[in-house]
Amino acid sequence: MASTKEALHNKAIAGEEISQQVVDELRQEETPEGAQQPPRGSTAAMAQSLHDKQQNLQHVVEEVTSKPESEFTQEDASKVMSAESRAMDGIRPPKGSTSAHVQSVATHNAQAQQQQEDGTAVAA
Repeated sequence: MASTKEALHNKAIAGEEISQQVVDELRQEETPEGAQQPPRGSTAAMAQSLHDKQQNLQHVVEEVTSKPESEFTQEDASKVMSAESRAMDGIRPPKGSTSAHVQSVATHNAQAQQQQEDGTAVAA
């Protein structure tokens, strides 16, 4: 299989899925004879960690997007950005990312709510 940590990092940054199959293959390659797990800090351990973070991102996005966009909050945006950053191996999500979209909608919603409270019109 020969995945390296750098290759996994680059896949995570690009938003490419690190599948359970890849994790399992690396684990099989790197686990010493008679051991149940690969060594800490191994490529297999990194792959498992990134896979788990990607799964968490999917869960967070599904949770937030299960409600109408008009109900997205800054808290929702923060949750998605945090999960997406972790899934991208610590890199801040770029423009056009899922978290950027949620943030944009949440900001619009907060401004609309403030304008409504102030009694001013909201631009769509």
